[in-house]
Amino acid sequence: MGKERIPILAWGLVLALMLAGCSSGSDAWWNYPPPPAPRTVQAPAALPSGWIEVSRGDTVYALSRRHGVAVRDLIDANRLEAPFKLLVGQRLKLPSVVQPPPVKTAALPPPEPTPAARPGPEPEALILPEPKPQAGKGFLWPLKGEVLAAFGTNGKGLNNDGINISARRGAPVRAAENGVVVYAGNELRGFGNLLLIKHRDGWVSAYAHNDLLLVGRGDSVARGQPIARVGATGNVKSPQLHFELRRDSKPVDPLSRLAES
Repeated sequence: MGKERIPILAWGLVLALMLAGCSSGSDAWWNYPPPPAPRTVQAPAALPSGWIEVSRGDTVYALSRRHGVAVRDLIDANRLEAPFKLLVGQRLKLPSVVQPPPVKTAALPPPEPTPAARPGPEPEALILPEPKPQAGKGFLWPLKGEVLAAFGTNGKGLNNDGINISARRGAPVRAAENGVVVYAGNELRGFGNLLLIKHRDGWVSAYAHNDLLLVGRGDSVARGQPIARVGATGNVKSPQLHFELRRDSKPVDPLSRLAES
C-alpha cells in the first residue's frame, strides 16, 4: 500500500470512529474530540532575540521541533522540571542561539519592481506514512513493571479498557510495535501526556500519563523505540503508564496480546 493521505481535521472523525464503543461513565480518550489543528504562532516582536513565548497548546516537544532544538537542551536551558507543564505567556530561552555580528554593506541601487506574486497553493493535507509490517510476534511490553490495574471492570463498577503499569518516573516507554503516531498531546482530560500509535491490520496502541513525549504526530516509530518517559500526569498520583490496545475500535486485553519477552 502507498502512503495514506488524511486531512488534519479528519483525524477527529477517525479517532471518534476508531475509539467508539466505550461504556457510559468511562473517562476514555475516545469520548473526547481531538484538539484543533496546531496553529503557527509567531513570537511578538517585543521579545528579546533568542526568546520565545508559550502559546495555548504548546508543549516542550512541539516547541523543540518548531525551533529546531533538542528537547533536553530546551529543558536544561530553562531549568524546567517534570511534568514540564508550560503556561500561556511563559517566556523560554532557546538554547545555543548564536547572534551573528553586524555586517556593513555598501549602498545598493534601488531594486527594479517585480511582478506581484501569485497566490500560493492551498495547504496540503497531512500525509501520514503507512505503518510498517509488524516486526515481531505479538506486541512488545511498553515497559516492565507491576500491573496496578487490570483490563475490565473492577469492584467499584469502573471500566478499564487497558492496563496500568507501575514504573519509576522517567523510565523509558517503548513502542509496542512498528507504527505511526496519530496523536501526541495533553488536551484529553485525565490522561495527561498521551500518545496514540496506529499499527497495521486496524490496531491502535495508547500510552498515557507520560512526563515527556519524545515523538510527535506523523512520526514513524519502530518496535521497541523509546517514545516517552514515565510520569504521573493526568488523573493519577504515582508514576505509571496506562496502556491500551484496540483493534477496529474495540478494546482488547493487552495481556492477551503482549509477547513474553
